[in-house]
Amino acid sequence: MRKFLAKKITMPIWLIAALAFVLIGIVSSVKSNTNTANSSGQTNANTINQTQKPPVNTTPTATHPPAPTATATHTPVWTVVQTFSGNGDEKTSLFNAPDSWRIVWSCDPSSSFGGSYNVMADVNYSDTTTLDYGAINAICQSGSTSGMTNEYQGGKVYLDVTSEGTWTIQIEVLK
Repeated sequence: MRKFLAKKITMPIWLIAALAFVLIGIVSSVKSNTNTANSSGQTNANTINQTQKPPVNTTPTATHPPAPTATATHTPVWTVVQTFSGNGDEKTSLFNAPDSWRIVWSCDPSSSFGGSYNVMADVNYSDTTTLDYGAINAICQSGSTSGMTNEYQGGKVYLDVTSEGTWTIQIEVLK
């Protein structure tokens, strides 16, 4: 039994001694690294304090091309290119119309005996074929004295106006 007790006590002592040896090695290694870090930190601080010069930036700075200057863009506006006025039925002179244009008309109800009258106009090509039958078809009266019609075909055209009173028609294009 003595042998058994001696073995039990000997093993734990041997195990404890091995663990102590490993722990002492780890602690001394950590202590050594801490001292090295402190001494190198002090050396760097002393070096900076002795020179008192800021570091020189040797990195080239990026250059950017100049920003493009804004150029004014032309916003098209409706512009009167032809004006026709009359009293009663009339055919206008020929004019060149682009593919997109408009007819703006106005009238005066007091120019007729009854205070109201028809204002009608057809758009015809120079060879008398009709481009837009009834481009204007309105009754001129108080509260209804003007209007507009968009046209989407062009060419050499004229207006054939039918009316019992005065009227003004303007041809407008985007410019």
